[in-house]
Order: sequence, then C-alpha cells, then structure tokens
Amino acid sequence: MAAPEKSYDDAALKEDLSNEIENISPVENWFLKNLQKTKAKSTTHVNLVEQLKTPAQNAMIEGADTVYADRTRPTRVDNLTQIIEVPFAVSTTEQWMDHAGFDNRYEHEAEKAMKEWGNDAERAIVRETRQAGNAATARRMDGIINKITSNVINGAGTAVWTETVLNNLAELAYWQGGTPTDLFLSPALKRKSSSFTQGDRQYSAETKRQTRLTQEYEGDFGVISFHMHRFINDQADSNTSGTGAQRALLLDVDMWAIAYGEKPHEEELAKTGLAVKGHVYGELTVEAKAENANAKAINMIS
Repeated sequence: MAAPEKSYDDAALKEDLSNEIENISPVENWFLKNLQKTKAKSTTHVNLVEQLKTPAQNAMIEGADTVYADRTRPTRVDNLTQIIEVPFAVSTTEQWMDHAGFDNRYEHEAEKAMKEWGNDAERAIVRETRQAGNAATARRMDGIINKITSNVINGAGTAVWTETVLNNLAELAYWQGGTPTDLFLSPALKRKSSSFTQGDRQYSAETKRQTRLTQEYEGDFGVISFHMHRFINDQADSNTSGTGAQRALLLDVDMWAIAYGEKPHEEELAKTGLAVKGHVYGELTVEAKAENANAKAINMIS
C-alpha cells in the first residue's frame, strides 16, 4: 500500500500569506492637531506681542493736570520656517507586481510618508533648535521647549518632579498673566505624576480594576490636564529611564500656533530611471504668541 502524500516536501503548496499589514509604529500628533493654524508669508515668521502696564498705585489730585507716561509698545517675536520632507521611490517592477496588504506600492509608500512627516513635524514643534541655515545647512525653527524662556525651573539633574514643582510652574505663569491648562510630560514624569495621589488607589469590585492614574489635577491655579508625549523626552534620549534630564511643559495652548508656509502634501517627482519617485513635503514654524504665559521644568529626576 502506497504511503499517503504529505505536505512536508510538496513544492506546489502556496504560502499562507495574510492580506493585511499591521503597522505598530506610533503616530504622535497632538500639537499638529490641536494648535491654532496660521499662515507664514516669509521664512522668518514674525508676530507681535504686547503687554499692559504694570499695575501700580493710582491716585490723582483733584483738579490737577494730566501727566502722561510712556506707553507699552508691541514687541516682535520671530521664528524660522523649517522644510520637512519624506522622500520615497518605487521601482517600476514593484508597481506591477501583485502584493499582499495593498494594491499599489507607490500609494502605500505615500500614505506611510504622510504619517512619517507628521511625526517629524510634531517632534520639531516640540523640541527643535533654531538654526539660521545657508546653502549647505538646513534652516530650523525653535520648538516650544526652546521658545519658553521666562518661566523655567531647572532641576539641575538633582531635583525630583513633585506636586510642589507643578504648582510652582503654575504660579510662575500666573504672575506673567498666564492660565496654562495642559501639562505635557515624558513617560517617566507621567508615571511620577500619578503618585501625586500619595499611593491612593481606586478599586472597582464590579470591573475588578485597580487604578492609580492622574489625568487631571485641580489645584490653586485651576484644573490642569495631563498628557504623556513621546517627544518631550524621546526614546533616542539617554535620559528616558528617569535620570536627571526629564522635562515637563505647562502650556496655555491658546498662546501657540502653527504657521504653515506650505501645508504637507504628496508630490510625484520627475521620472529619471526605472522608478517612480515622490515625496511628502511641507514647510512650517511655531508661533509663540506669549511664551511667558507658559512654563517648563527641565533637568528633573522622576
């Protein structure tokens, strides 16, 4: 009796290849989505900031002539636009081949590139460092971290992030006229912030869930929403494990905007060989309407 045919040596078998692709890479775009949008009309984008006079004792003598004092004037705040590009190229062979998970390789790469552009732009908005640029060097904006200069608590690599530090940040902004409502934290400081409950945990017998999580904090300066953000301290930093270089941003988000010179879009580029070439391209900058309405903590320990 002949042995039954088995699958082990059958060269005619087709692979069982799923027709779906699971992309697990994170997309971080809170600021891109939520900040106000405006228009940049030059590579140096300028906005005006003005303050009221400092409150002081004010009493006039009856019948006296008015005495005029100098008035406050608007000041200019500028930033540079930054070109962000994500290029891709697909061979002509790849274009006609049959793929699992997508029909058109060029369109698939364009969709990925748009998400990658968003991640790169978000990172620049948060933490880019200004660079003038020239024919050999790319122009770069100042991100939010570098734009905040008035209200800064520097832990010098030794101070621990605490509820007191958060309230100190809020008070610094308060005296400058700010009412920040959103706190952006590295993962290490977000975990530390959840311990502001001093170890209290909420347990639900119905759901069997134990929770120790701080999403909002109500203190002397109002309600502050907590956000964990990947680019406050990103994974490429050497300080993500809780060492003394953690950051926190306490923001009045109405005091920030994104100024687009050119919004992100996909373009197919000239074909010069056996490939279809394209890129996602855009140019933008951060507009700081009143950086002193915000505060930051740097070089903190979690």
